[in-house]
Formats: sequence, structure tokens, C-alpha cells
Amino acid sequence: MPLLKDIRKSHSLLGLDIGGTLAKLVIALPDDEKDSSIETSIEAQVQDPAAVEAATASTRLRNIPPTFGATGQCPPELAFRATLCGRAWRLQFLRGATQLLGGLQLPATSASPSDPAGLRQVVAAGGGAHKFKALFRSSLGIELVALKEFQSLVRS
Repeated sequence: MPLLKDIRKSHSLLGLDIGGTLAKLVIALPDDEKDSSIETSIEAQVQDPAAVEAATASTRLRNIPPTFGATGQCPPELAFRATLCGRAWRLQFLRGATQLLGGLQLPATSASPSDPAGLRQVVAAGGGAHKFKALFRSSLGIELVALKEFQSLVRS
């Protein structure tokens, strides 16, 4: 579960497809010098401990092993760098068995489910976007916004 906690804490961009068999996630992490360094001085931690925690989580996400947990995979050959809107990003792809998401047990987040301002929104495709919506909200503080896959293909 440390990986999910790091995803929750980081300032990464996420793309998610929760299918019937596989859950697929792409993580876009800032890949510029100032965002990849961690300021760990006591002064920085006192001034903004949440920023230090997010930077630490992002650094751990840059070093995901090729296999993790029971079925998790992060193939290093799929990772690449890209420039979007003038900013450098590192994209990493993860996948694992969808059936294991049902057993996800994380402590509730500090974001209240009744307070949408405290939730992080992630657009998700696949039937699991509906099936796991409540679980992601309560356990990860993530509001899944379902994307109709076919409709997105037609509009794009």
C-alpha cells in the first residue's frame, strides 16, 4: 500500500483505466530539476511540511520497481519523457489485477467525502470507474470522473 499512499500525496498527473481484468495507470511526474529535488532541511519542513511530503512521494514514484505487490507491474521499457505545455514530464505506466482493488484497505483521507474541495479529481475510463468510485473517494481522497471511452474516441 505504500505505492498508493505516494500516488495520493504526490503532485503527479494521473490517467486511469479500470477494466474488467486489468487496472492501468499512467503517472506523469514533473521532470525538471527544481521539481525532482527534495528540500529536506528542517527550515523547509517547518515552513511547508506538505510540500516536502509531496516531493518525497514523487521521488519514490520515480523509482517504482518493475514488479510490486501480488500482480503489480511497472515495465521500465514503457517509461518515457515528454514535453507538454512547455514543461518536461516523465511518464510511467503501471498495471495490476482489477480484482485486487476490491480488497483495497487504506485509512480514510483527511479530505471529507462531503467536502469536494478536498478531493483530487481523476478522469478514469472503464467500467471500474463506476464500480470503484466510492472506494477511491473514501480510501484515496480521489474523485473518479468517469469517461465514456467510445464517446471520447468519437469527439477526439
